[in-house]
Amino acid sequence: MCEKGNLKKVHVIYDLKPPRENDIYVDSCIAEEIQYLNDKGIKTMGCCCGHGEKPPLCLINVDSIKLCEKLGYNVHEISPAHTKSGIVQVYLKDSK
Repeated sequence: MCEKGNLKKVHVIYDLKPPRENDIYVDSCIAEEIQYLNDKGIKTMGCCCGHGEKPPLCLINVDSIKLCEKLGYNVHEISPAHTKSGIVQVYLKDSK
């Protein structure tokens, strides 16, 4: 867990046509794990460490569900509308 505003840059995959990659800032305490997910090909769409109030989680593209589960993550539906829009969430393993 880190304080709000304590950020670190990671290189992520955006699911755009054509696909592009970008550097973004995420909570520093989960940055390494978010980078790992992207390096493995998981299309992350947002994340938060929870700042001690909620568990750390990441939003991913539904195209990444099987790969994410193969890496040992539990994928959860936020709502049917989110899933239909292509977004599900995973709880992160690393919550330093």
